[in-house]
Amino acid sequence: MRMIAAVSRDWGIGWKGKLLYSLPGDKQHFKALTMGSAVVMGRATWDSLPGPAPLPGRGNYMLTRDTTFQAEGVTVLHSLAELPWAEDFWVIGGASLYEALLPCCAEAELTFVDAVRPADRFFPDLTQHPEWVLVSESETMREGGLSYTFRRYRNCDPKPLAAV
Repeated sequence: MRMIAAVSRDWGIGWKGKLLYSLPGDKQHFKALTMGSAVVMGRATWDSLPGPAPLPGRGNYMLTRDTTFQAEGVTVLHSLAELPWAEDFWVIGGASLYEALLPCCAEAELTFVDAVRPADRFFPDLTQHPEWVLVSESETMREGGLSYTFRRYRNCDPKPLAAV
């Protein structure tokens, strides 16, 4: 299982139900990495998708506490224990799901934006987790007045889901 997100310098990811950044290069990177895999998201992330509709070319799983919620094209789950762990998953948000699954993920692919914007949702600061190490970083790219890099982190000690 892996995580993917776009984060600001202070690890912000969202503000009032919206992403902080909309960078075409980040969107292409996200699509290239997640295509053909399954994605798992929380309800607020699902609600933020256009439509909302499932991401094409991927298995879509959504966790919610609302036992009456249904939507076409997404498998609705009510606990982490319901995830079919045989699948190759990308955790795509939101903040509470990133926090809950951080110990279980083997990698995190982050678009690190060299900026700070007001945020009310944050990705866990991997520099504060010694088991997570930066293993690669792309060259700096620039779009829309913003600079960013793609960073890959590896968890040196991933835990089984049962340990969470």
